[in-house]
Amino acid sequence: MQYVEPTGTLLGSIATFREVFCEPGSKDRQLVPDQAHELRRRINTVCQRTLRRQAQEFLERPFTKRQAMLFEYSMSAEEKSLYDDVTEYLMEPNLCAFSGSSRRLLLIGFHRLMASSQRAFASSLRKVADRLKGMLDDSAAQDDTAEQLADDLENEDLPDVDAEEDAVVHEPGRIRKELARVEGFAQRAKFLQNDGKAQRLLDAVRLVLERGETGQGSGKVVIFTESLQTQQYISEVLLQGKLGITSQDVTIFRGSNDSARAGEAYAVWREEVEKHLPPGGRPSPQVGVRLALVHEFRSKSRVFISTEAGAKGLNLQFCDTIINYDLPWNPQKIEQRIGRCHRYSQDRDVTVVNFLAKDNEAQKLMFQILSEKLDLFGQVLDASDVVLHQPATDAPETLSTALGTDFESQLRRIYERARSPEDLSNELRQ
Repeated sequence: MQYVEPTGTLLGSIATFREVFCEPGSKDRQLVPDQAHELRRRINTVCQRTLRRQAQEFLERPFTKRQAMLFEYSMSAEEKSLYDDVTEYLMEPNLCAFSGSSRRLLLIGFHRLMASSQRAFASSLRKVADRLKGMLDDSAAQDDTAEQLADDLENEDLPDVDAEEDAVVHEPGRIRKELARVEGFAQRAKFLQNDGKAQRLLDAVRLVLERGETGQGSGKVVIFTESLQTQQYISEVLLQGKLGITSQDVTIFRGSNDSARAGEAYAVWREEVEKHLPPGGRPSPQVGVRLALVHEFRSKSRVFISTEAGAKGLNLQFCDTIINYDLPWNPQKIEQRIGRCHRYSQDRDVTVVNFLAKDNEAQKLMFQILSEKLDLFGQVLDASDVVLHQPATDAPETLSTALGTDFESQLRRIYERARSPEDLSNELRQ
């Protein structure tokens, strides 16, 4: 407040402010309850909040609307059986593969990858099997597994490994028994045939392309996933999906854009864009590659597949469809993803497509909770639009404190302590 009103008339000196507004002994962290109204009244004289919808009539190009579409899919009997069996396994106490300093990261990473794609699921099972083998021969494989899962997710909000926690030593017979069990899971994952989620993705992308051909949309789509394995899998599904999509139609964006294809895009961008920039306005090679991939998507490709690395800082308003192939546990991140396309200078209404396994109770509850949290942005905080669905009811204001990273932490704790699928569902409901 001192920057805005430096005379100190509104709030007085820091000593006066503490005396009038701060609860004694709270180290300036708690407001005297009776002074809430007065503090708000004083701040409102200089702090004016303008919402996007209030600015619409003054904008040369008003913000467009957004709509949400829910694509439900069913798991095959084999996939559902494997998913349920692995879920029960993960929730058993004292597992050999999920112990020691990496336990939290392994568990959370595995749960996230299970929900991402069949490819990420199968890869995670193989990594856990390798970890158990490493325990038997005392190799480094057991130490690398947690980092590999974290690297696949490219998510900076995953829990840290507690280096001070002692490693747990397990009896070799127990390890071999658990290894046989996990290898059985991995073998079953290898033979999964029908992927309902991937088929629904093809349906969604086909719809986008058809709308583009008739002039009803841009004909471009951004697909977000949390997993690098899933990102590659999505690309393969689209190329093999009889949609007329070639490798030149797909742009891959991730945290480390060091592929040969990214290098080609960078060379094109330097020739078409960078050489026309003033010398002082040319970005570093790392930033240049990011700009090059966006340029490729704008000028040539039709599908932009991104990890969470693309959820911030990209301007993709020339595209009008976003697909959340998997949903992060932080509702603010979902809003950030959508903000890549639904931003100023977007000409069309933006469509947000979300996927939901209708025969997975935990996923359905997660989707419901995320929907309600995101409703709060619009209904309580008045700061968002339709994200996951059309808001159905007014959510109580008391829930607004659960938004964002604190909510993600709650979900982690639920998944860590649940000891059965029933425990997980009950805690999510609560």
